[in-house]
Amino acid sequence: MGHMANGLSLQLPTYIMGLEGQNVVAAAYGIISKGEMDFKIINEEEKELVGRKRTGIASGEELDELLNTTVDYIIEYVNSIHLGDFSINPKECSPYCIYRDICRYKEKNGRYARKQLGWTPVAFYCI
Repeated sequence: MGHMANGLSLQLPTYIMGLEGQNVVAAAYGIISKGEMDFKIINEEEKELVGRKRTGIASGEELDELLNTTVDYIIEYVNSIHLGDFSINPKECSPYCIYRDICRYKEKNGRYARKQLGWTPVAFYCI
């Protein structure tokens, strides 16, 4: 659930919020090509219904905290969009990213900084 709590993967928490008032057993991504479900959030009280998977188990309090954090990130992202700020500012970048060679960010001391590219990257702003 780390990517969700860090604002990088908001799809499943957003879907859960859309089910307001309903008991959610779990949230998962379906992997159609493999016929599998990848459970990311499991209600601690209903974990027996999901099977043996033991990661992503959340208490009601932890789930509420995740959903509140998700709302905060959504508000932050929407506000940036309303301000016309579409600047590139990654929160995380995989060392295996296929765009690593052309990416304008590099990790240094656990933080991301702009690479010296020899040209000026453009950020988009709407007025």
